[in-house]
Amino acid sequence: MKVLVTGMALCVAAWLAAPLGASSGDGVSAEEEVRRTLEEIDAAVKECRIDDYAGYWAPDGSMFTSSGTPLMSASEYLDVWRGVCAAGGGIVTQEVSREIRILGETALAIGTTDYTFDDGAGAEHSGTTRFSLLLQAGPDAWRIVHAHGSELGAHRDLEQGADGD
Repeated sequence: MKVLVTGMALCVAAWLAAPLGASSGDGVSAEEEVRRTLEEIDAAVKECRIDDYAGYWAPDGSMFTSSGTPLMSASEYLDVWRGVCAAGGGIVTQEVSREIRILGETALAIGTTDYTFDDGAGAEHSGTTRFSLLLQAGPDAWRIVHAHGSELGAHRDLEQGADGD
């Protein structure tokens, strides 16, 4: 469970910090559309509105982290988040940097995010994550197809208290 929650924290930190893009044809750039989408994702995650957050995932989306979490489907990943939120946990992130590449109807966002994650049981996990998100433009919105997060900075293990015990 510890590895799964750590991986989850890494990927959510990535989603909260990334933008992407295709144009809707109403004069709004693809990048602006994606920035707006990611602001909505940010709000949904911070408020633990996981069903809203789920709407930003492609049905066959997946996530993977370098922390040892196996490749998970979007559905499995969202179920883990539902459990964390039900326990009173959550994530707070601060964007450090990001870069966006638009490739037709596909967008790639890469960057780093500083974050602090509360597992809902009183344990914290903090660090810096390098992330990449692959999104695809759909008929009504951008959807996350795949996400990856890799831990860069020192962090406290979820099984340890704030003092490392």
